[in-house]
Amino acid sequence: MEVETNIKLIEEEFKNGNYIKCQSDIYKLLEVTKNNRRLRNLLSLTYFQLGKTEEAIEILTDIVEEDPLFYEGLVNLGFFKHRLEEFSQAEDYFIKALACNDEKIEAKTGLCYVLLATNKDGKRDAEIEKMILDVLQKEPLNIPFRQIAGRFYKYKGHWEVAIKFLERVLTDELIYDLFECIYEVDNQKELLEFIKFCNNNYKCDQRMAELTDFACDQNEILNSYDFCPQSLNYIKNYKIFENSSNNSILFSGHKKLNDSKGIIIFDNFQYSSTNYDNEISQKKDEVDINKILESYLVKYINENSEKEIDIIDKWPNTCEVRLKKMQSDNIFKKDYKALLSGFFLDPKAEKSKLNIQFDYLIEGLTNKRKKVRNKKFKLNNNNLIIYPSFINFNILNKDDNFDLYQINIFKKD
Repeated sequence: MEVETNIKLIEEEFKNGNYIKCQSDIYKLLEVTKNNRRLRNLLSLTYFQLGKTEEAIEILTDIVEEDPLFYEGLVNLGFFKHRLEEFSQAEDYFIKALACNDEKIEAKTGLCYVLLATNKDGKRDAEIEKMILDVLQKEPLNIPFRQIAGRFYKYKGHWEVAIKFLERVLTDELIYDLFECIYEVDNQKELLEFIKFCNNNYKCDQRMAELTDFACDQNEILNSYDFCPQSLNYIKNYKIFENSSNNSILFSGHKKLNDSKGIIIFDNFQYSSTNYDNEISQKKDEVDINKILESYLVKYINENSEKEIDIIDKWPNTCEVRLKKMQSDNIFKKDYKALLSGFFLDPKAEKSKLNIQFDYLIEGLTNKRKKVRNKKFKLNNNNLIIYPSFINFNILNKDDNFDLYQINIFKKD
């Protein structure tokens, strides 16, 4: 009875996310009851949360080999494999779990996630729809399956059906799916009402800022979203290296930038007390990249703070700036957690120009206007471009490959 009580306490720790303590307590209890299946299963879940993926799978595999009808173990293995995108193995485990018990919902949920992930060219549409209907006929209010149904019908382009499923089971993750469906329905009044809702509840959300900018631009309506309305107006191009010679040791003290890994170049950005012109006005053969970037980020913020934009007005005093060496033919991934982004060419390279186009286009959403508003820049070796993180950009001169440095600025917790 004491073991059972202790397991319940550890399960509560797990639910609260106390994984380190959970692991420690499991170790102690396993000394008393070494082969307790429930405890070993809980240890595998804890390992997975701590990033010990191989150990987690190994424990559960041993348990399932001992008892091939252990439903919970089969389901957990299925979800582990799904998270690792090993969909074929995940599907096998979920099917085995359903063979053990086809009344419980967990295996059906997991299997449906796998079907959605492997639904190339709609070949599994019938399987997915049948499972959705079977579950929802018995349990009309089943939240996971209403969410699955919403995403499935969105994928099929049945926007109004998807909205009916999604609006009752809305989560922070699904808000974007619902927004995209409302946009595609093409009801401007409903769209404006939903943007107002998002403005009240997701005010500083980067992904939502991207969606609202795009949707308002395509519908030719004013963006009431306060995060960064009409964001193309806030792309700034600064000439920063014109006073340094071609032989400047730009990255003095930052030798790690020779590889492609990002590093943090400064993490205590007190912008209110920085004078941003001093470093550039002095002609030096050696320039401190920390001071240069800090100077121009401050300049950007000062120039925009007169306008009512939350990202500027609520800019934190302490930030973290990460710099990563890239090449222009790399695939650039947006980081929605960043406050601002930017990039510049290697100033030590031969003089060259990079042609860049910024726009609002979002892959997968209908372009409702024939004319797409955009801004183009020719990026020289001595220029730094700073822009809101969620704006799209394309490098137009694909034939040439340039070394450049990508910047992301984050709020420091």
